Amino acid sequence: MPRERCRGNIFMSKVCFVWALVLAAPLGDLDADELHREHHQAHRHDFHRSRTLGRIPDLETEDGIVSRNRRYAFVMMAYDPPGKPPNTLWGVLPMAHVIQEFSDYPLVLLTNTTHWPDGTNVASSLAKLGVQVLPVRPVPVPDRILHEHRHMPCEENGSPEICGYQFFKLQIWRLTQFDKLIWMDNDGILVRSADYLFQRRGTWGQQDNWDCGSWLSLVARNSVFFTRLVDKLQRSIPSSAPMEQATGVCSGMLLLKPSEDTYQGLIRHLASMETVPGGDQQVVDTYFKKVKNPVKLLEVETATFGQCVGKAIPGGKLPTFVHKSDWLNSCFHLGAAAEDCVTHPLGRYWHENFCSAISIAGIGGDRLEEFCSPAQATLWQWHRELMEAPGMRRESGSTRSLWWLLAGSALSCTMVSVVAAATGKAGGCKSSW
Repeated sequence: MPRERCRGNIFMSKVCFVWALVLAAPLGDLDADELHREHHQAHRHDFHRSRTLGRIPDLETEDGIVSRNRRYAFVMMAYDPPGKPPNTLWGVLPMAHVIQEFSDYPLVLLTNTTHWPDGTNVASSLAKLGVQVLPVRPVPVPDRILHEHRHMPCEENGSPEICGYQFFKLQIWRLTQFDKLIWMDNDGILVRSADYLFQRRGTWGQQDNWDCGSWLSLVARNSVFFTRLVDKLQRSIPSSAPMEQATGVCSGMLLLKPSEDTYQGLIRHLASMETVPGGDQQVVDTYFKKVKNPVKLLEVETATFGQCVGKAIPGGKLPTFVHKSDWLNSCFHLGAAAEDCVTHPLGRYWHENFCSAISIAGIGGDRLEEFCSPAQATLWQWHRELMEAPGMRRESGSTRSLWWLLAGSALSCTMVSVVAAATGKAGGCKSSW
């Protein structure tokens, strides 16, 4: 029998076994209710702490000055193509509401949008949420870099020019009216107060752990189908999560000290680069390494991607900042459906904070009224209660029986493949496997 045929059948037997494990993976899916309860407990603790103490206790900083009199702020950006309706601005609303509720410091928003679709003024409406609105200033980006092709969502759903807007983020280093800033992308959400980060020294950034520290996820990342299969498999098999899951920097969350000198250095560094496929975070990462002051990586318990929640966070807790709900950001956007986000621990949370912000800011329109209607709120609650209903969760005994059934199926599949390899009757087996 040809060696290629034998190798192919052995490979297929392994595929059968892995496939059987994947089929069982939904039984070990993320316990959304447990994480949801943990999130609410953390919120109650932070709310009580902020209201009881009034402000964060005096803590020493790197220059010996106590934090009470420091000028700290969170900062975000919402830049949309001129003449186009606001898109990125919607993601600021739930974050603004969370910061207003649980932080001692304001949110600063850089945007080129002056009015919401219903005609409401952006600056005055967001002021009701404690947001300070500033205009987006020009940032000199070389034309070759501005129109460079990138495998990023901003280009896949837009254009190279839209993807180039991310370099406008570098101007946050020019906000020298503040002593420290915490930058956050507008496709994420805070779960609890992040004020403690202001006490850290130096520049910090989120780990670029898109694959949650898994080489298997890295291999499958080019296919949504296989990415989801691998994710289900990983959630079904308990394992310890590493503290360091990436060596690169993701600019989804940054702690920084504004400085005009740093900004000018970043711009010079950007101009000297021939290609920047990694976008603004590549500029930030390589610049600070160049000046011998590399960006320190935040622990995954502080900031991580949504697809890592429930499987790659030590202790299984929710991070302080969750960047995107998942690979496709299915739940952190206007229009997210309750039935699609029922298993996500922060899906309803994002929806509630978004609608609370809409109400406080006084923004209207048919689309918002429908998304935040009592009927929609009931729908989100109904899906949550449905997940908690008796009979929706399998008991451990039935789970164990199903595991044995699947293991038996995998063994049978393996035996069939081995017999077929021995008799040489397997079809479709090629060396390309």
